[in-house]
Amino acid sequence: MARHTAATMLLDSGLDIAEVQQAMGWRDIRTARRYAAPSLTQAKRAAEAAEAALFRPVADLAEHRARKAAG
Repeated sequence: MARHTAATMLLDSGLDIAEVQQAMGWRDIRTARRYAAPSLTQAKRAAEAAEAALFRPVADLAEHRARKAAG
């Protein structure tokens, strides 16, 4: 149980799965994936990052076109 908790806390602190693997001293990334369970906080952070990556360029383009049409 301690490995699960520690690995999940490291993920929640902002480390990625490879950094968790290194911090825990595991040789195989599959071990890190087995023990580190993304929490709700981590899932929200990932969803927000994906949303920003997908939709911000569209918003920026629309704003650019509006400025170009006005100017």
